[in-house]
Amino acid sequence: MERRTPWLGYLCVILSAVIFGCMPLGANFLYAQGVTPMSLVFLRNLLSLPVLALLCQKQGGLRISRGALLETSLTGFFGCCITSFASSSNGCSSFA
Repeated sequence: MERRTPWLGYLCVILSAVIFGCMPLGANFLYAQGVTPMSLVFLRNLLSLPVLALLCQKQGGLRISRGALLETSLTGFFGCCITSFASSSNGCSSFA
């Protein structure tokens, strides 16, 4: 497969880094408005669904093998557990 626009990948990486770096600014504003950390995570994930839907529609669906689904699920589960444990041991748990 020949790439006609190699700069597009670089642009996407830079844009992603800028957006990721600006997330704390929006989070601080929303925390000041009374939004909880769990609500913010929910909203962030909810707002990403339209982008995922557009990608699925453009590519004709999101196909993933059962093995990859299992690996992804386990990684997400243990990542959530480790993050929750680390935050609760530091006294900054959002579950309390």
